[in-house]
Amino acid sequence: MKLIVCLENNNGVIFNKRRVSSDKKVTKKIIELTQGKKLWISYYTQELFVDKDIKSTLIVISNSIFKKAGESDYVFVENIMPENLDDCSELIIFRWNRDYPSDLKFDFDFSDSFELSSAKIIKGNSHDEITEEHYTRKK
Repeated sequence: MKLIVCLENNNGVIFNKRRVSSDKKVTKKIIELTQGKKLWISYYTQELFVDKDIKSTLIVISNSIFKKAGESDYVFVENIMPENLDDCSELIIFRWNRDYPSDLKFDFDFSDSFELSSAKIIKGNSHDEITEEHYTRKK
């Protein structure tokens, strides 16, 4: 699976009971990245994708996303974290480049298993600079 997550500087995903990932332009970018593929999301996450122009992305809503997602599927995580990254072939991180007090963290040291393949700054709706990072599994 290809895992997508939005993080603040300290790997927080949720802060003050709010999602880090509330950015319309990042949601649009996720839809673009997953064109023609399945995108697994939790019930908590579905409100980000309501009323969006989703053409060929198949959004699948489940709270068992890690058990059901296939090898070439995308999984966007917010409130449900995987136990490990063993089944993850690619990691896509959107970094908000800010410090927030987090309630839930993406607590994985993936530096031994993944390498950065690309990074670029995108202009978000809520923040002028969000870093989009793509990691692939080391061989």
